[in-house]
Amino acid sequence: MTNLEKTFAKEIKDNIGKLKDEMTLEFAQVDNKIKELELKMTDIELNQTQNVNNKMNSVNSKLVFKNVTQIDDENEDSLKDYVHGLLRSIELEIDIMNVYRINTPNNGNTNSTAEHRPKPLIVTMANDTQRDSVLKNKFKLNKITMYKNVYIEPDRSRHDRMQDANLRRIVKAIPNLEYKKGRVVQKDN
Repeated sequence: MTNLEKTFAKEIKDNIGKLKDEMTLEFAQVDNKIKELELKMTDIELNQTQNVNNKMNSVNSKLVFKNVTQIDDENEDSLKDYVHGLLRSIELEIDIMNVYRINTPNNGNTNSTAEHRPKPLIVTMANDTQRDSVLKNKFKLNKITMYKNVYIEPDRSRHDRMQDANLRRIVKAIPNLEYKKGRVVQKDN
């Protein structure tokens, strides 16, 4: 090998070495950026999961009391007393965190009975177990004259209510189907 070839080979090795070092450095930087993005994605997923859990918990511990007569000087304490009395009448001692009446307009409903119907109460229980015990014992309200027109249902998200309403509309349009107790069944002829 001549001197020129050795110099040329050495320059090529040096340049390849520099390129190799630069590429290694760039790969390390890209790898660090990928790890940062993975951490950010993990944080975002964790926050979204917590938000979903919080929303679910906020709906899961609530009940809707329908057909509760409205009084003139209604406040949270008077509503709590009413709900406590109702629950005691079905032999339950439950911790009630919050009670309020939904103050929504009749949503475009022109039915005259809808205007005079009392707005539902939203009752927040301390936990899901208490909520479930109320739902299991709500049938006892039928035997108590004062509360036999009060209906208790689990609170549902707006999405769930809309989905249920859409299903009822579809079932209503199909002649041989009907919606009974939350289920789609064939009509009895």
